[in-house]
Amino acid sequence: MRKKIKFHIDHLDPLAQGVYKSDGDIFFISKTLPGETGTAIVTDNKKNIHFAYPDNIEVMSPERIFPLCPHYQDCSSCHYMHTSYAQETLFKQKALYKHLQKINCPHHQIFVHHAHDRFHYRNRIQLHYDLAREKLGIISRHMNEIIPIPDCQLVHKDISDKLKALYQMKLSDIVDASKHPPQGHLELALNETGKMFINQPYAYEGFSQVNAQQNHILLDLLSQAATKYVKNNPVILDLFGGNGNLTHHIEASQRHVFDLYKKIPAPKNGQTFYSQDLYAKDAINQLAKICPHPDLIILDPPRSGFKELGLLVKNFKPDMVFYVSCNPATFARDLSSIENYSVLEIHLIDFFPCTYHFETFGILVKQ
Repeated sequence: MRKKIKFHIDHLDPLAQGVYKSDGDIFFISKTLPGETGTAIVTDNKKNIHFAYPDNIEVMSPERIFPLCPHYQDCSSCHYMHTSYAQETLFKQKALYKHLQKINCPHHQIFVHHAHDRFHYRNRIQLHYDLAREKLGIISRHMNEIIPIPDCQLVHKDISDKLKALYQMKLSDIVDASKHPPQGHLELALNETGKMFINQPYAYEGFSQVNAQQNHILLDLLSQAATKYVKNNPVILDLFGGNGNLTHHIEASQRHVFDLYKKIPAPKNGQTFYSQDLYAKDAINQLAKICPHPDLIILDPPRSGFKELGLLVKNFKPDMVFYVSCNPATFARDLSSIENYSVLEIHLIDFFPCTYHFETFGILVKQ
């Protein structure tokens, strides 16, 4: 039987978990707010660190609101729907400030770009399925099982309509057991033209940002920064560039886009694409063979970040570095490895309302 504890939340951590400390133990309690008290059920323990979910809120924060999604309490994918969007963005700013202490970035250098829509913004969703148990949905961490989410409030309305329709069907009619494993993932995605793909591999048509409106904001920021800080017609080295989303609109004499591709995209918009494992030991040497003297390096790595950023910048010595990151912890870690560059601007772009995730865009200049 799981242990039940009483709690009093002191603050939220960067992962939107309420923090409660007692007799040397630290409890991280999901979907709570500072000042709240109540009881929680512990789901996991690591020495003196415990994870829990609220069983009963006895004293509620005045910032608590009723979540719009009927799945919110059990779903592990949303974290802030129990408070206002204004409070959510304040919590995200505090999380970013905490990480940026590692690079001594003053607060006035952070610009926040709020989402236009808090709900129905995602152009794709990845679900778990289990054919034997006829289950399709999101894994609930505290229940440790797949829960259905036919009324998810984050997905685009076209995906929402299709999701509801799928839940009226048998799972075996959606997932072909002869072609897919008994347990796995199913993705619903809209491409840029509005065409929907179902039960295709993740990022079937190439990776794209899940929030089209916020992506436009990011592209505008990149374009403005290039115009403001970079010399005319620069040579651009675009790392983890995917389909070239971040550089296709920036005027440049050369745009070299690197990522690990199964099929290398054809040149377009003045961009040339190259397949390269950017985590390989010889990656920097391989980049130098094609683009030895970039004026601007743009990178958008996965959540694990790019630990070799300091070495990369030391070797290429670009005038500017534009770093886009979906993980503020690795963003700060990687920037701290760069020497002889100054941070000009840092932007928080809220691509993922209702969750603790967001994008960070940093602009660095050679001293």
